This record gives sequence, C-alpha cells and structure tokens, in this order.
Amino acid sequence: TFGVNALSFSLYSFIYKHRPDINCIIHVQTPTVTAISAMKCGLLGLCQEALICGQATTHQIQIDSITNRLSTDENIQQSTAKVLILPNYGMLACGTTVEEAWHITFHLILACESQLRAVSMGIDNLIMPSDSSAKQVTNTVGAGGGGVNTTDVKWNIGELEWSTLMIVLDRAGYHTGYIYREPLIRFIDKQ
Repeated sequence: TFGVNALSFSLYSFIYKHRPDINCIIHVQTPTVTAISAMKCGLLGLCQEALICGQATTHQIQIDSITNRLSTDENIQQSTAKVLILPNYGMLACGTTVEEAWHITFHLILACESQLRAVSMGIDNLIMPSDSSAKQVTNTVGAGGGGVNTTDVKWNIGELEWSTLMIVLDRAGYHTGYIYREPLIRFIDKQ
C-alpha cells in the first residue's frame, strides 16, 4: 500500500485553508509543465490555452526533507490566480469545482507544450496576443460553456467539457455515476 506524501499534503492543506475559493487542486508535473515552471518568465500568455488558464502566479516553496516541513511565501494567501507556479516543482491547477480544475489542467498542459516549442525561437522573437484579444478570451471563458452558453442552460467553467467526457466514458461502459444536467437524448422537431 502507498502512504500519503506528507509534504504535498501540507502544501495542499495550506492552500485550502487560505483560499476558500478553491475546492480542488490538481498538481501537474508533466515534463513540459515542470520545464515551464523552471523558467524565469513563467507561463506566458502566448496562446489561447494560456489565456484560458488566466493569470499564473509564482510561489516559492521550501521543503525540509529531514523534518518533513514545508514553508511557502505568504503571497499564496493573497493570490486570486487559479494557476500557481511552483518553481522546478510543476504547477497547481486550482478550481472552485473538479470540473474547473480539470478544465484548467487540460489547457495548462497544452499551453506549456506550445510555450516550450515557441521559446526555441527565443523569447524576444515571440509575438504576444494583444490585450484586447486576451480580454476577449478571458470574458468568453468566464461565461462558462466554452463560449456556447445559451439562455436555456448556464454552464459553469469546465462543466460542459467535463460532462462531455463523462458521456464518452459512460458510453464506453465505465458507468461513472456522473449526474448530467441535460438528458442524453435529443428531441428532433419533425416539422
């Protein structure tokens, strides 16, 4: 059996305690995400996926493996960012819901892969999106539903995408137990 990683547990506990807006944390440590976390520039708003993730803030953590103690900078409490960069230790994708945290994780991985490929040209050669483009993406994502919200159904951030993934798993026979907001049938008007 596996035990609990005490150092990571204390980090997540600290965040949950000081950030009441966060109910789900996904620690992303893929090679590309860890590589971007090691860059001084952090996550750049280079592509739509990075803009979907929103602001990313960097937070220093110190781990004492002898005493199993972890210390973080105090800025983590004041941050409102949903992406927390831990230098050389990956990134935390945080969300109010599991769906939102997954949504951020999915786009964070894509954003880091794009950035890692783009910086090979040199950071000075990169063309950054305009502020108006960034604001438009932020507004669209903030409305939920991937920009397809209607007056009939109001989706939260990541909820539509998560629901779609659960449908794929359920139809493959995995019986997720997910409770859908919309029925899995479609009515066609025969007029």
